[in-house]
Amino acid sequence: IRTDDSKAECWGNNNHGQAPTDTDDLPTASFTSLAAGKDHTCGILKDGQVECWGANGYGQAPTEENDLPTASFTSLAAGDDHTCGILKGGQVQCWGANGEVDYGQATVPNDLANVKFSSLTAGPYHTCGTLEDGRVECWGANDFGQATPQMGVAFTSHAAGQDHSCGIRADNSKVQCWGNNDFDQAPIEEKDLPTASFTNLAAGAYHTCGIRKEDGQAECWGSGTAATPPTGVAFSSLVAGGSHTCGIRANDGEAQCWGSDDSGQATPPEDVAFESLSAGANHTCGIRANDGEAQCWGSNKDLKGNEVNQATPPTGVAFTNLAAGAYHTCGVLENDSEAQCWGSDDSGQATPPVDVTFTSLAAGDEHTCGILDNGLVKCWGADGYGQSTPPKNMKFTSLTAGDYFTCGIRAGDRIEVCWGTYVRNL
Repeated sequence: IRTDDSKAECWGNNNHGQAPTDTDDLPTASFTSLAAGKDHTCGILKDGQVECWGANGYGQAPTEENDLPTASFTSLAAGDDHTCGILKGGQVQCWGANGEVDYGQATVPNDLANVKFSSLTAGPYHTCGTLEDGRVECWGANDFGQATPQMGVAFTSHAAGQDHSCGIRADNSKVQCWGNNDFDQAPIEEKDLPTASFTNLAAGAYHTCGIRKEDGQAECWGSGTAATPPTGVAFSSLVAGGSHTCGIRANDGEAQCWGSDDSGQATPPEDVAFESLSAGANHTCGIRANDGEAQCWGSNKDLKGNEVNQATPPTGVAFTNLAAGAYHTCGVLENDSEAQCWGSDDSGQATPPVDVTFTSLAAGDEHTCGILDNGLVKCWGADGYGQSTPPKNMKFTSLTAGDYFTCGIRAGDRIEVCWGTYVRNL
């Protein structure tokens, strides 16, 4: 939504007319908010009515006046083929697909029909909403546990993979995981979880690794060589990319990596000590201990083979924090605490806000989020699944990001709060 005239402006894939770039094809109305699904877009007009465009095979983006919802809305959320909105009275109304096997993502449960919501987010096949009392309710697909929120578990640290997350519990330093477990990367049952206590976690696409409290060595679970750490080596921290893992050795501060190395992402520079590391899909970056500058290794190409230079950081610039997304990297500058990014910027993920200062960052597939000086979160980039729409007025101490979701440890009670898709709030 443009700030000068409140008109919609779109970019990206337009195979179904969901993101027209020509002015003649764009809606002429002014909007207060927009929600983008897989192949459709809907917006709220200034009078609260809804207007949609793009794919409408399941009724997710009706264009005929007789098919559009007639109520007034305050916010919208769009999934793959469904749309939901909060009415001015606080109740939720949905339209569109309920899934090929009737997931029910567009059917508000009967016991929630008259309940008031403060916010909504939609995944491909599920919908979640925050009630006025702060509780989260979800409906739709639950194949990865993304629609079964748990409450009341406090964490000291956490890590987000492609579509799973794990955290270290504050009460016993044990690991708890949720989300996709197709490759044993996020075991749910206690009997399947590691028995050790951990100080640090890192999650990749299909694996998770942690530093054991007892000896500082890495222990991993999940799939591939990225889940096969070296033995007899103690680490001070770990990071995980798509199919590789890197850690800072406790004895000399140098990086050591394992797993996929087809682009050199698991071959760190020798004789270089690092303060911290961050890993993307096929690249790794670290802050050098001697001068605070970023040094990266691995691929400079995106998924399509285009040179985007996510592993080519600026020179002569010192950072206090780095976050590597799939094909972009962002860092907090040492001199003014603003964010600077490089790499792929298809969705604006490498275009941070200006004159805004951060304490730390987290990067997903095509989005980036950061913690402001006051503890609040600000995000930029893709937001099709709500991954760049953090809870309002909620303060966090740390963030982690998966492909299409973001999680943070809430200040005060250390509860894990997540937004986006493949999410399970704890």
